[in-house]
Amino acid sequence: MTTVECAALLVDLDGTLVDSGDSVTRAWTRFALEVGRSPEEILAMCHGVRTTEVIEALDLDEPVMPAALRVESWIVDDGAPPTPGAVELLAALPPTAWAVVTSSLGPTARSRFDTTELTPPQFAVTAEDVAVGKPDPACYLMAAERLGVAPADCVVLEDAPAGIGAGKAAGMTVIAVTTTHVPAELSAADFVVRDLRSLSITSSSPLTIHLRDLQSAH
Repeated sequence: MTTVECAALLVDLDGTLVDSGDSVTRAWTRFALEVGRSPEEILAMCHGVRTTEVIEALDLDEPVMPAALRVESWIVDDGAPPTPGAVELLAALPPTAWAVVTSSLGPTARSRFDTTELTPPQFAVTAEDVAVGKPDPACYLMAAERLGVAPADCVVLEDAPAGIGAGKAAGMTVIAVTTTHVPAELSAADFVVRDLRSLSITSSSPLTIHLRDLQSAH
């Protein structure tokens, strides 16, 4: 078993805390067909990236924010259950020692907690809070600042390469879960585990995180 200590845990939402993969795929496929683009083209770029930035990259003849809100409303309406171990992990964390850092818009993020048993965060960074999304480190640096913790004392939990890149660029230790990507795609993380059931918290000052079921990323 591997042990990691930190002052704060910064947790991605979609794919890490909630199993939203199918709803994301359905929403973006629906959007692609509406605007006459290839679903495969959009699905290749959307995971872990802000909805607004995906739509901006498509260079469509419609305003970005209304389109983003439309896509995210479909995702929310579809629902997403917690990933295995997510409810237990958040329940074990001190409220002031963790934050959610997500590429989703605020209403989408709040709905994830309103409609599941997940403990709502006291601190969150959502898509509207930063000028540039993952893999830019701004979101994780903002979360550390809001918690009053140095970036080097933070651990990031992620499921996607864009988020891993953001955490590493922020100077943080990154633990990746294989809920949406195979280990080889997560090789930039410091540690790769199967899912959140592979983590346990045994101390709060500092947070002591025990990792099991480590996955080879090579």
